[in-house]
Amino acid sequence: MMQPMLINEPFRWTQPGTWPWMVWVWLAFFAAAQVKPLWKRFQRSRAQSWPVVQGRIERATVEQKRVLLGLERSNGPMFTAIIRYSYAMGADSYVGFRKQDFGNEEEGLEYVRDLGGRSVSIAVNPSKPAESQLLDEAIAVAQSSRAPSPLLARPQEQVSAWLKPLLWPVIILALAGFAVSLCVNLAALQKRELLPQAYFFLLHLGIFVVWIPAVIVANKRAKRAGSRDLWKAVLNGPSAWMRYVLYGLFAYGAVIGFSVFGNQLGKLGSRQDPYMEWFGFSSTWMIFYFAAFAILYSSVRPAEDTPLQGRQN
Repeated sequence: MMQPMLINEPFRWTQPGTWPWMVWVWLAFFAAAQVKPLWKRFQRSRAQSWPVVQGRIERATVEQKRVLLGLERSNGPMFTAIIRYSYAMGADSYVGFRKQDFGNEEEGLEYVRDLGGRSVSIAVNPSKPAESQLLDEAIAVAQSSRAPSPLLARPQEQVSAWLKPLLWPVIILALAGFAVSLCVNLAALQKRELLPQAYFFLLHLGIFVVWIPAVIVANKRAKRAGSRDLWKAVLNGPSAWMRYVLYGLFAYGAVIGFSVFGNQLGKLGSRQDPYMEWFGFSSTWMIFYFAAFAILYSSVRPAEDTPLQGRQN
C-alpha cells in the first residue's frame, strides 16, 4: 500500500525543489480559483478600449438559479440579475446580455430596478460587432438617473453598537490563534517543534472561545440577509477576499492535512511522532481561527452607505 508522507527532510522556502507535495497542491487550488476572475477581468479590461455605441436595455429581470432536475443551488449565489440590451452597428442590430449574481432576491431586484427601457452606452468589439460588453460604468450611469430607493440610503446593519466593543478582544484572539497555528504548521513541516507540549491544549481550548460567538453572529447575519449560503452572506463586498482565503484553508486542511494526518495517526506508534501530531491539528486550528476572525471582523466593519453590488458572470 502506498504510504502518505509528511516530509523526510526540512525544506527551504527559497528552494521550490525542496517543497513537499502538499504545498504544490495548495498552490494549484489557489491558481485554479483565480482563472475565472482573471479571465473576466481581462475581458472587461479589453472592452475598455472598444468604441462605444448607444444602446437600449430591453429587459432586466431576476431569476433564481437552478440546476438539473429543478433542484435549487445551495452552495453559491442563489439569484441572477439578467439584463438584455440591444444596439445597432450600421444596418445590423445585435442583442447582448449581462448577468450578475446576488446572494438574495432583494439585492437583485434593487440592482435592476427601473432599468428597462433606459439608454445605455455599449462597448462593441470593432472587429466582431456581435461581441459587446455592458460595463459597470454604463450601468452606474443608468442607475444614477433612477428615483432614490430606501435600500440605497440605508446602511447595511452588521451587529448592534453595544456588542462591537465586546467582540474586539475575541477578534484579536482569533487572529493571534490563526497566526500561531500557521507558524506551528510550517514548523512541523520542517520537523521543528515551535511550542512546548503544554500549549497543545490551549490552542484546542481557544477554538471554543472564538468559535461560539462567531457562529452566533454568523447565523444572525445570514438570517437577516435572507441567504442560505452562510459564507456569502457574512463575507461579501469588502470582506469577500477573506472568503477565498478560507476556501484555500479548507482545501489545505480538509483535503491535504486530514488525508496525511488521518492515515498516519491510524498506524501503530504514529502518535510518537510529535511533528505529525502538531501538523495534523494545526491544519484544523487554522481553519477555525481564521473563520472566526473573518466572521467577527466583517461584522464590526463600519456599515457602508453604497449601492448594492453583485458578482458579474
